[in-house]
Amino acid sequence: MNLRWMGIGCIALVALSGSASAQPRIVTVNPNGGTAVNNTGTIVYGSATRFDIGSGSMTVTPLPGSSISTTVASDDGLFAAGTVGGAASRYSLASGTWTTLPFAAPLTALSNVRDISSTGQFIVGQASATGGFSGWVWNAASNTSRRLLGNTTTARAMAVSQDGSVIVGGESPNVAGTTSGGRPGVWRFNADTDSYDWSYLPDGPIDGNGATAYRTVDNFHINDDGNIIIGTSFLFDANTNIANPWLTRWVWNPGTQTWDRFNLYNMNTTTSISSWWTPLQDCPIPPQFIPTGMTDDGNTIIGQLVYSTCGSFYRAGFLFINENMEDLSDFLVEQGVDLATAGYGTFFAGGIGGSHLGAALDISDDGLNISGQPILDPDAPGGWLIQLNAGGSPCISAVVATNPTPSVLYSACTSSIILNASGAGTPPFSIQWQKDGGSVLASGPTGNGSTYQILANGAQLRINGPLALADAGNYTATVVNACGMATSTPAVVAVEPAFAIAPNNDNCSGADLNIVTTGTNVLGAGATPCSAWENDPAIPFCSGNIVKADRWYRFDAPASADYRFETCGANYDTILSIYDVCDGVELACNNDRDSGSIAGCAAQRSRIDRIALTAGTSYYIRIGAPLSAFLSNTNLMNLSIIAAPSRAPNDDCSNAIPAIIGANPINTDEATSDGGASCSPPGLFRDVWFTYSPTAPGFLRAATCPGTTWNTVLTVFDGCFGNELACNDNANVSGCFNQSIIEDLRVTTGSTYYIRVGGNSATAFGTGVLTLGFFCIADYNRDGIDNSQDFFDFIIDFFAGDADFNVDGTTNSQDFFDFTTAFFAGC
Repeated sequence: MNLRWMGIGCIALVALSGSASAQPRIVTVNPNGGTAVNNTGTIVYGSATRFDIGSGSMTVTPLPGSSISTTVASDDGLFAAGTVGGAASRYSLASGTWTTLPFAAPLTALSNVRDISSTGQFIVGQASATGGFSGWVWNAASNTSRRLLGNTTTARAMAVSQDGSVIVGGESPNVAGTTSGGRPGVWRFNADTDSYDWSYLPDGPIDGNGATAYRTVDNFHINDDGNIIIGTSFLFDANTNIANPWLTRWVWNPGTQTWDRFNLYNMNTTTSISSWWTPLQDCPIPPQFIPTGMTDDGNTIIGQLVYSTCGSFYRAGFLFINENMEDLSDFLVEQGVDLATAGYGTFFAGGIGGSHLGAALDISDDGLNISGQPILDPDAPGGWLIQLNAGGSPCISAVVATNPTPSVLYSACTSSIILNASGAGTPPFSIQWQKDGGSVLASGPTGNGSTYQILANGAQLRINGPLALADAGNYTATVVNACGMATSTPAVVAVEPAFAIAPNNDNCSGADLNIVTTGTNVLGAGATPCSAWENDPAIPFCSGNIVKADRWYRFDAPASADYRFETCGANYDTILSIYDVCDGVELACNNDRDSGSIAGCAAQRSRIDRIALTAGTSYYIRIGAPLSAFLSNTNLMNLSIIAAPSRAPNDDCSNAIPAIIGANPINTDEATSDGGASCSPPGLFRDVWFTYSPTAPGFLRAATCPGTTWNTVLTVFDGCFGNELACNDNANVSGCFNQSIIEDLRVTTGSTYYIRVGGNSATAFGTGVLTLGFFCIADYNRDGIDNSQDFFDFIIDFFAGDADFNVDGTTNSQDFFDFTTAFFAGC
């Protein structure tokens, strides 16, 4: 039992009853802080930031470098370890710089860091290597890295003792040729051989299949002395035939020179440990417990707690203390931490509870300082530090943790400007925005035609278009809490002069100044949606789509004919519409092209396949960009107006063309839908039609392979839209997986059969081959020859009871009579 923790809990509760000033303290550390804390609770690390915390103040220091991921820190906080640009590295507080760890072949510098020793001398992790990944350990004294192997060629190192002599890790799961299943184990340094010796941690019981019920290697931790290990393991329960996950402690026994195993908590025996979580009756999945750290005596364990809704997950934290499992949020509230006021309390949405606190990620050796982060929770203030021994420490004045910085010079194609800021200090705090030192901004119209949108308690300011020159300026964020405020450095928002220039056809009234004729790429170079922000008409169109930028053109039909309009040459997502007059009737529209050939026409371009226009009549063409389109200075519009290509001659069943025995070319590029099939997904998909009239009774084989690459559906009818005789979507055979085959369709003389070749989706179309084969009714073995072998094969099947020649469902004398009649009649 952890007597130290019991003392802390009692002291905190007594202090709470006597004086509010003795309450523990919560500190917000943003951005992405809380991944590691030193033993005194004065230094906290984030993914790319260091926080130095005093009694009533805080300093936020961005770490140098790019693509930084800091996950662990030494107990004194003087060193941190993580990856910089993908390479394993160590950070020194004294120098303020990163050092890339050296790796010799077969290891590579592209490594994952898992742990750093309490003094920062040793770092362990896993790296890519020949034959898979390998565990490794780096020693600052020699500035060298060693490869660590288990009984297999691949392994990972998870945690290291203070002197580097004991390392806990595990073999890789799913290694070919092994049966270990990724068992955890320990490397112990052997001074005589100057190497690390590997041994497994004690196994769990053998399961019902004779395998060790032990299948996890991640999330293991070790204390400074290297004699206590915390992790998870599985124990097989012979009564339930289930391998239960257990929170497990291993303690080194110097007398026996082995690890004694203690099973602490069966994770399958609970449905909830939280006051805010009510188990869902229709979701019996037990919560997950993922240990993330421990005190040096191994008696207190922190981790991530995951509840399932059988559709999504709620992530919180747990604390295993005094041999009891507790919800982390509940425990801290019991200790007097005011989570609700700080913005880290619980919430209820749709009848399901949640926790804004998230999970603890690190804990000091004495358990008095805990750091962590909200897990996938944008509503929480940010990463945090809990100081249980803060006593009467004063409020930490608000500081700016992240200054808003615009990423680019905003162009005429920018639909919105997004500025982000974050704060740190004693929560709760808010963030207020100003432009050019003026009044505090609020969500709503800017007065320039754009709008302000303030999100996440002020952490984000959006200036939504249409933007204007007047939106340029210096934007600042001020972080405010109960004991102070701090203002960010200005974010200078600059815009191009093109904002002031709108095209003359931004609305339909300008279409008469932009007349287009037939041809390809009729707009010429330079037509762009940028600055064309006026929505005219400002209503949904083309099946409910809404545009954020559009330009208008007029087309005077030179002849009465069918025309095709398309934007295939544009380099952004378009929507195309044709109107009879400005603000009139939409005659045709298309968002993402769904007709014609795909060659040279990306999926998000538009194509009005065919529209009949009258000579001498003016039509108004609108080329728009949907709300989802990404626009930039390089965007160019495009429009081609050509004569609508001829449809396939056999596009309709009424125009089906006779097929021959052998190869028949098919082309559904310009086809429409003229029917369906029972064996394919519902929908109107392109198809073409053939007929076949046998000259003798027999069996028909139809196939769209070889020679066709797209997903086909093959159907045979006894007439146009008549009875379906056979249908196949996917043949599912080698060389013909998504294509279609119909075998042994019985056909008779004097009948005409209609064969439909279509796609099984809107994107399945193109050219291909329909191959027909015919077998005489007496050709029983389908070898193309009517001879005595057919008679012999029939007799064998007949006496085996498997010769239903007349397809009446049974094998009897009538089959024998019908076959012999056909055989002696010949084909």
